[in-house]
Amino acid sequence: MAKLLSMLSMLLLSTLAQAASVLFIATSNVPPGKFRQLADIARPNGIHVEARYVHRLPADVDGGLWRGADLVFFDVTYQMDDVLPRLARALPELGQPHLWLPEVRPQWQGMPDELARRLVDYYASGGRHNFEGFFATLAAWRAGGDWRRAADDPVVFPKAAIWHPAAPQGVFADAAAFLAWKKPRPEQPIVAIVFHQQHLAAMQTAYLETLIAAIERKGGVAMPIYGSMLENVVERLLAPSGKPLADVVINAQIMINPDGRKKEFETLGIPVVQAMPYRKGDEAAWAADPQGVSLMDVPFYLAQAEYAGVADIQVPPRRVKATSRSRRSCRRSRRSSARRSISRVCKGSPMPTSASLFSFGTIRRARRIFRPPSSMCQGVSKQRWQL
Repeated sequence: MAKLLSMLSMLLLSTLAQAASVLFIATSNVPPGKFRQLADIARPNGIHVEARYVHRLPADVDGGLWRGADLVFFDVTYQMDDVLPRLARALPELGQPHLWLPEVRPQWQGMPDELARRLVDYYASGGRHNFEGFFATLAAWRAGGDWRRAADDPVVFPKAAIWHPAAPQGVFADAAAFLAWKKPRPEQPIVAIVFHQQHLAAMQTAYLETLIAAIERKGGVAMPIYGSMLENVVERLLAPSGKPLADVVINAQIMINPDGRKKEFETLGIPVVQAMPYRKGDEAAWAADPQGVSLMDVPFYLAQAEYAGVADIQVPPRRVKATSRSRRSCRRSRRSSARRSISRVCKGSPMPTSASLFSFGTIRRARRIFRPPSSMCQGVSKQRWQL
C-alpha cells in the first residue's frame, strides 16, 4: 500500500509539473549540445527546456523574451559586459522566478535561498547525475513536494582535477591518485590533455573521449586535466614534485593568460600541441571550409597561443588548388618541421590553424608519441602534424 501511494504521489507531482517551461539564457561559450541534453533529461520530469543565446538576441529585445517561461536561468560565467546591455530593456520586466547560475556570485529571486544554492551546486559541477538531480528537485518544488528529498545530493567536483571516462569515480584530485588507478607501464608515454571543465559539466566530452581512445589505442596513456585558465593548475597537476609526469601536453583550452601559461610550459619543459575547436560540422565540413578557423577563435586559440610560444606565427596563404608541386613542397616543409619541432601550413592547405609543437623539450619524445600522422578528433579542428 505504501509503495502504491508513493507511486501515485510521484505521478501526481509529475502531472502538476508538466506545464513547467524553463528558459535558459546563455553566452556564446556554452556549447549548444548542452541544452539538447538538458532537454532530454528534463522531459521525464514534465519540464520543457528552451535556450536562447545572448549574442543572437535582437539589440532591442524587451520583456517579450520571458513570455511563456515559468522559470528563467542565466548560464553566464563571464561576458557580463555583453549580457547586461543586451538585456537592458528586458530585465526590468522579468517577473518569473529566476537564477543567475555563476558559481562564484549567484543571484536569485522568487525561490527559497536553500533551493537556489542546491540548484547552483547541481548546475555548476554538471554531468548527467547532477542535472537529473537539478530537474527532479525543480519539478518537486514546482509541484509543492519535498524537493530536499527529490534527488541525491549534488556531486561537487574539485576546481582542478584529472578526469578519465573509464574511471568509476570520474575525477582524481591529483596525479598520484590517477596513476595509482591507471598503472601505466614504464615504457608508456603519458599525454596530458588540458581542457575546459565546462565541457565536462555540459556533457560535451565526445571529442575528448575520441582523442583519449586514439592515444590509448596507440599504446599511450591519456591524462585529461581541467582547471582555471588563470591559475597554474597545469604545472601543479603535472609536476607536483617539480618533475613533469607527462611526456607531452595537448592544450585544448583557450589562452587568456598567455604569460602565465608560457611560464608553466617553460617550467614543464615538454612539447605542447595547441588544439582548437571547429563548430561548423565534421571533418569533411572543415576540409571544405576556405578559412577553417572561426574569426572569434583567432584571439584565443591563435594569437594568444603564438604569444605564449605554443604556436608558430603563421600567415594564412591564399587558397589555391593543391598541385603536385605544392604537395611536394608541403611534404618537404613538414619533414623540415619535424627537425625543428614546428609544423607549417603549406600552400594548398585549407586551414590557417596551428598544430605546432612547443619548442621546449626533445622532439624525439613527441615523434615517438605522435606517429603516424593523424587528425585530432571529432569536435576539435582537425590539426595535422607530420613527425
